[in-house]
Amino acid sequence: MIPPEKEPAPWQRAGIEAALADPAPMVQYHALHYCKRKKWVAQLHLPTTQWLKWLALPDRDVRELATSAAAQLGAQMPPEVQHALARLQHDKGAEISARHAATEALGRVGGGMIPEVQLEMAALLDQPQTDLEQRMAASKGLGELGSAMTAATQEALLSLLKNPQAPAEAAFHAAEAVAGLGASMPPQAREVMLGLLLDTHASLSLRDSAAVAMARLGPQMPPQALELLRAALRDPAASHPLYFVAARALAMLGPRMPPEVPQALLAAYDVQPPAQGGEDARKEHLLLHENIAHALKLTAPHMPQAVQQGLLERFLKAARTPQPPVTAQDAEHFMMERDILGAELRILAGAGTHASPPVMKEILAEFLSPAARDDSRQAIAEDFFQQLATGGALPPEIQRALAACLPDKNAVLHARALAAQTLGHLGAAASPEIRHALVALHQDQAADEILRSSALEAMTHLGANMPAEAVPALVGIITQAAAETAPPSAPRSVPLIPVEFAVPALGNLGEKMPSEVQEALLAAMQHPMGNAQTPWDAAYALAQMGDKLPPQVQQRLLALLDAPGLTWQTRLAIDQTLGVSGIHPITDAQVAELLAKTYAGEPDPELRFYLHLWLGRTPAHLQAVRWLGSTQTDPPLGDTPPQSILGLISRFWPHSAGIDASHTALRHAMARRTSQLITTHLKSRPLDEPLRKVLNTLATQLAEAPSPDCATALRAVQAALAAGEKAR
Repeated sequence: MIPPEKEPAPWQRAGIEAALADPAPMVQYHALHYCKRKKWVAQLHLPTTQWLKWLALPDRDVRELATSAAAQLGAQMPPEVQHALARLQHDKGAEISARHAATEALGRVGGGMIPEVQLEMAALLDQPQTDLEQRMAASKGLGELGSAMTAATQEALLSLLKNPQAPAEAAFHAAEAVAGLGASMPPQAREVMLGLLLDTHASLSLRDSAAVAMARLGPQMPPQALELLRAALRDPAASHPLYFVAARALAMLGPRMPPEVPQALLAAYDVQPPAQGGEDARKEHLLLHENIAHALKLTAPHMPQAVQQGLLERFLKAARTPQPPVTAQDAEHFMMERDILGAELRILAGAGTHASPPVMKEILAEFLSPAARDDSRQAIAEDFFQQLATGGALPPEIQRALAACLPDKNAVLHARALAAQTLGHLGAAASPEIRHALVALHQDQAADEILRSSALEAMTHLGANMPAEAVPALVGIITQAAAETAPPSAPRSVPLIPVEFAVPALGNLGEKMPSEVQEALLAAMQHPMGNAQTPWDAAYALAQMGDKLPPQVQQRLLALLDAPGLTWQTRLAIDQTLGVSGIHPITDAQVAELLAKTYAGEPDPELRFYLHLWLGRTPAHLQAVRWLGSTQTDPPLGDTPPQSILGLISRFWPHSAGIDASHTALRHAMARRTSQLITTHLKSRPLDEPLRKVLNTLATQLAEAPSPDCATALRAVQAALAAGEKAR
């Protein structure tokens, strides 16, 4: 994961635009891939011609990336690009992944989808070669057109619903598309969907979609639909074919749902799978049960106290009943959510601030009870209290009770530890008193290590509000782990919390990160510790400093790129961290060092992209990457004056002395570039004074470099100077 910057800084934009203008398609690929991950594609306002060029490339990787990146354009997608993607999604010769990506990209255009492409998407539903994934994407995209759906598109979808010969899957996804229109559904479509709902001969899948379509109309739901769904829900045997979908559809009405819906959902939640049914019957019941659980979650903000109490009773019954261990056979038989302890709490958590005070009080009492099982107490903390805390809905009286539990030596140790962890989920909403209590618990040397660990873990959840007292402890954990790579000289203690938890927590400090934290994070990247994710997390934590990352840390990260045995994940993390800070300030000698790295093997388009990105603050450095870095595709001169490139060569020449083979290769490449520019663009051309000065300097520089390439370049420079004198 890289920091979610909302938009590129001017220097990042300059570097990315330079990389996108690079003649090598794979450099453009890496630039576009970076922008896609950052969600910056729409902000770059790339020309339509560029998109069409990418989508027409024979290179599969570039074409597929451009297709998926175009999804970020949304309503900004130009008509020409929409047409190109519409052709691609129908192209039988294209890879299936590319066709899927094209449909998904078009599905995000929303109301900006042009009429011709709308019809193409509708036609896709009825094509035999269209698979389920593509149909789902097309259906979803059409449903999100809202009022922008044209009459012709609407008619194409309704004709599939009315045609008894249409394939079942095509009709179903057409119904899903129409249902997605919600309150924007035109009168004719409402009439067709109501007819499907009332038609007892229609397939159950179509009637299900029609029920959802009616629910999405909200208060505009036709009375006949409301009455049918309520009647289905009143079926005491739960055998009505629309029983389960009726519950879900009516729950979608929110505060306008009929009063009997929550209680009926609770009853449906308890329905057991058929005793004599086989595996298929059990799977079907599992799906229905998931629908009911989802519907109950929809009702949570408006759930009556009696229903909340009913869910709590079901949880308490399971929590106080000894549970047999889950066997492999149980897992294979698709356990329902209600069979997993805490399922009812996950539903109740959706009530948020509307949770019933008596229910909250009873849950708290169970949490604090010495008789409670550890797994039920943990379910209360993780599935209920922490969910409310994260959403800002944990009542103050619960916060106070949990805070009071922290120093209470008579309380259950497990409850105290979970209370600390839960209070950390309050984040910025944690009161000063709670933060003080967490710090005090962590600093209490007499406290159990589990408690101190939980307090420290809680403080790391506080984000930018993490108390300063937590920092030394976290740094100490990393320092100890780094020392483990050396031979032991003294007994070692087990760290309070794992390194893989301490490292990302330090990223919370952001721009205010002190130097000792920076050093600890660099150590986490240099020494094997934690897990495979730890070096990445350390780089990401440093990236939180943004462009305030100190120059010395930037240089340390660059040096790490040359470390032997560096994993590609860590290399990528460093590349992207420097993409957040850039490399600044930077000297010409340091730029030459980076350019020399491009000659340490075959041309590397990914490195070439990152050099553009890192050096985006200085136009001359971007030009140096373009003209002096190793590449398989020479850039066209275009509007660039030859003398400006020759000036760059002269400027960087002193820093290309043969320190190593890479610097020597850079010097030879600059000599060849000099010969090329002079023989191609300066032959028999009058020289102005600035150009004559550059050539004279180059002549002196080349004369001091004994190599065939330099000798050839020197002769070209001398010839240009002589020709210039003659032309005068």
